[in-house]
Amino acid sequence: MKPVLIFLILSSIVLAQPIDWFAAQRVHTSLDVSSSIDFQPVGLLPHVEKLTVDVTFIPRPSDTVKIEQFEIYPDALATSERIRYTWTKPTNNVSFGYRAFLSSTPNTPLVRAKIPFPLQSAEFREYTKPTLNIDSDNSAIHNQALLIAKNKDDLFTVASTIGIWVKNNVAYNLTTLTADVSQPASWVLANRTGVCDELTGLFIAMLRSLGIPARFVSGVAFTNSAQFPAGWGAHGWAEVYFPGVGWVPYDPTFGEFGWVDPGHIPLKISDDPQDPAIVYEWKARDTNVEVHDLTIQASHVDAVGFIELPLQLSLEPVRQRVGFGSANGLVLTVDNQGDSYAAWEFTLSRVKDMTVLGSESQQIVLAPHSSGKLFWTVKVAENLDTQYQYELPLVISTIRNDTVKSAFYVGQWDPVIPLAEINAAQARYNTSASDPFDLSCALASDRITIAVGSVNCTLENHKSTPLTLNVCYTTCKPITLAANGRISMTFDVLAETPGTTEVAIVASTGTINKSAVLTLQRLDKPHVELTSITAPQTISYDAPLEVTFTVARKSFSTPLNVTVTARDQTQVDLGTLATDQQVTIRATGDQIVSNHLPIRVTYFDEQGTMYTVDSDVSIIVTNAPWYKPLLDWLRELF
Repeated sequence: MKPVLIFLILSSIVLAQPIDWFAAQRVHTSLDVSSSIDFQPVGLLPHVEKLTVDVTFIPRPSDTVKIEQFEIYPDALATSERIRYTWTKPTNNVSFGYRAFLSSTPNTPLVRAKIPFPLQSAEFREYTKPTLNIDSDNSAIHNQALLIAKNKDDLFTVASTIGIWVKNNVAYNLTTLTADVSQPASWVLANRTGVCDELTGLFIAMLRSLGIPARFVSGVAFTNSAQFPAGWGAHGWAEVYFPGVGWVPYDPTFGEFGWVDPGHIPLKISDDPQDPAIVYEWKARDTNVEVHDLTIQASHVDAVGFIELPLQLSLEPVRQRVGFGSANGLVLTVDNQGDSYAAWEFTLSRVKDMTVLGSESQQIVLAPHSSGKLFWTVKVAENLDTQYQYELPLVISTIRNDTVKSAFYVGQWDPVIPLAEINAAQARYNTSASDPFDLSCALASDRITIAVGSVNCTLENHKSTPLTLNVCYTTCKPITLAANGRISMTFDVLAETPGTTEVAIVASTGTINKSAVLTLQRLDKPHVELTSITAPQTISYDAPLEVTFTVARKSFSTPLNVTVTARDQTQVDLGTLATDQQVTIRATGDQIVSNHLPIRVTYFDEQGTMYTVDSDVSIIVTNAPWYKPLLDWLRELF
C-alpha cells in the first residue's frame, strides 16, 4: 500500500474569541474606563471656575449584562444613562473614570414567528429616520436594499440577508480615513471599505431605508485579530426591532446575525455612531483645557457553563476520490432543530494543496425546524507527487469554534472532475422543494394599555391543490386553503395583568406544524417610590448635609425623564429609570426650612403624561441664628 500524507490545517478564522467564551452560558469581565484633563495657563490670571464631564459610555444592566461591582472615581453622580463629574475651582489636572465587574451572557433573542415584511408597525419610527452618518435617504443605499430584499416577505430573512451582504461586500480596513472618523453610510457603499462603525452604519442605513427600525450600539468586544494585539477594543454593532420580539442584535463585522456572543458588552445606544460618548463643559479664563481620549482596559476573568449549538451539521464531499488538478465540491447540511430562526456563518479551514474557489466563509438563514445546504467549490493542486495518495482533511467551523469534519482522497489515477460538473452539482443542491404552506403573524400593537390586544395572521398555500389545516389559539378550528390561496385571520389576545404575555398561533396539516410565537406587553401607569431614606436627625446650621435615598421603580412600565428636586433648588436628572437608582442630595443646614426638606420626583409615561411623587425628610436644625424662623416663613410664603 502506498503511504498516505495528511496535511496540516491552517485556520482562516480571524475574528474569534477564546473557545470557552463563545459556548459559555456566562462570562465575567473586568472593565476600567478612564480619562484625564490637563490645564495649561496661557495668561496672567489663569483660573478654572467650574468643570463638568458627562460620560455616557457606561455599562447598563439588562437581561444579558449584570453589574456585580461598580466603582466611580472620584465621587460623581451616576444614573442609568450617564456619570456626571463636577469640579469647582480645580487647581490641578484631573483624572476620572470607573471600574466595573460585569457578568454577561450571549444576547440571543428568540424570533419564533415569521414577521411579515414590509412592516406595518409604527413602533420606534424614530429609528427609521436618517442621521448624520446613517444617511438612509441616500438613493443608492435604498436601491441596494431593495435589490437585496426583493421577493422576500420575512423580516428575519430580510435583516439577516442585508447583514450578510454587508459582511461579504464591505472589506474591513483599519485605515486612518475610517479608523479616526466614521464615514457616512453612502461613502461606505461607494468605497466598499471601513471598520465596524462603517459596516454597522451601512447595515442600519439599508434597514432604515426599508422602514425597519435599527439603532447603533457602542461598547467593547474581544477579538484575537492580529490588528488588535490587546484583544479588547471599542466596537460597534446594531440592534434591529422585531415587533412582538424586541430588539435583536446584529454584528455584520463579526458575522453574528440575530445574536452576539457574551464578549459584546454594550455601553451606549444611539441613533448614530457619531453621538459623543463624553461631553465636556467648563468656565475658565487664561487657561487652555486639554481633554484626553477615554482609555478602555478590559480583561477576561472566567467563563461558566456550556451552550450547545442549536444546529445539527454534516459535511460531505461531492466526490470521495479525485485526481490531481481536479475540482470538487463540499456540501454542508445545516439542520435547525430549534423553534426559532437561526442565521450563522461557517468558514472552511485552509488546507495545503487545496484552493477554495470563492469565499472561505458562507452564511445561511433558516426558519424554525428547517434545513439548508451550503456549497464550497475547491480545486486540488496539479503538481502533487505521483508516488503518494493524499487524504485532504476538511474542517468547517462557526465563529464559536463548533466544527464539523470530513475528508476526500486524491491519487494520480483517480478521475479529474471538471469545474463544470461541480457547478452542475451545486445547482442540483440549491434546488429544493418549498414548504406546502406558510404562516406569518404580527401583533396589531406590541404594547397595549388595556386587557385585550389583537394579532393578525396570514396563511398561504404553496400547493396547486387545496389544503386543510387546523389553526389553533386557545381553541382550534379547521380551515381549507384554496390552491395557491391565501387567507387572513385576526385573533383577540388577552393580557389579564401588566407585564408580558406570550401569544402562540399554531397551524398544522397533521404532519407539518408551523407556529408563530410573539410577545405582547401590557403597560400600566409608571410608578416610583422613594425608599431607604437616610438622613441625620439633627444638623448644625452651617454644617454640610447628605440625604441618601433610592428612587425605586414599582411598575412594569418604565418611568421616563425622571427628575429629583429637593426644596425646588437641587435637581438631579435620572433620565430613564430602567432599574432602581440611589440618589444623594448634598446641602447645608441653612437650606433646611422649618426643619423639613421636601423632595419631589417627576416623571413621564410614553404618551408624555407627567406624574409626581412627594416625600418629606424631617431634620432638626441646631445652632441657628435668631432670624432663621423669619427667613423660613418668608421662603414658605414666596
